[in-house]
Amino acid sequence: MVDVGSVVNKGKALIHLDNSLLKLQLQTIGVQIEGLETDVKRYTILANADAIQGVQLEKAELGLKSAKVQRATLLEQINKATIKAPFDGIVTAKLSEEGAFAAPGIPLLQITDITRLKFTVNIPENDLRQFKLNQTYLITTDAYSEISLIGKASMIGSKANMGSSFPIQFVVNNTSDLKIKSGMFGKVHLKSKTQEKVIIIPASAIVGTANQQQVYLIKNGKSVLQNVIILKKIQNKAIVSSGLKDGDVIVTNGFINLFDGANVTVN
Repeated sequence: MVDVGSVVNKGKALIHLDNSLLKLQLQTIGVQIEGLETDVKRYTILANADAIQGVQLEKAELGLKSAKVQRATLLEQINKATIKAPFDGIVTAKLSEEGAFAAPGIPLLQITDITRLKFTVNIPENDLRQFKLNQTYLITTDAYSEISLIGKASMIGSKANMGSSFPIQFVVNNTSDLKIKSGMFGKVHLKSKTQEKVIIIPASAIVGTANQQQVYLIKNGKSVLQNVIILKKIQNKAIVSSGLKDGDVIVTNGFINLFDGANVTVN
């Protein structure tokens, strides 16, 4: 009923198992219940008239109760023949095809919920002191480095793994368009105790090369080419860790015919 990539909601029917034999058994037990109900009515009349022993009526009543329990069991099995999604998610693997045999304990589909993700890092013991449970940390992915996510530390490992490092797990809310996928790699960013002061500027102000990024300062009515170090770009902004100071005026557009030492008029 669904394929890989299908978005499913909790309760949606995913797979229908063949229940034809169960339905036949249900019909059979239905006939038995009708016969037992008739027997109970007949034996009740006869027992009241002392025409039969009461034990015969008791056996018929017990048989009727047992048959009703069997009917309820079959109805439950028929109901469970339709496998439904246990939560909202995306079908990430289809492990069986129509007509295949479904055995107990054998998975049929894989559903992944990526609205909330778990991000795990392994760190050396000397860095454990930098993490605390339920504290939030900045997380970015390698594929979308411009997207900043907030992760809450949900688990700090109590035992080192084979690499003598400790696992730390974070719970992260995905973006509204679910850009972050299960299995992606990323980084946790920590604030250092001696964190340098940074300045945020429009990314459009950056010129130069990838190896040497620069901006144009305006000093005494002239443009001055200034080397800067870009710590990170977030969408249309850039974080400058070195090369600028508070109060500097920079050129953000109008770079045509602009060069180092050119006369500049600020509008």
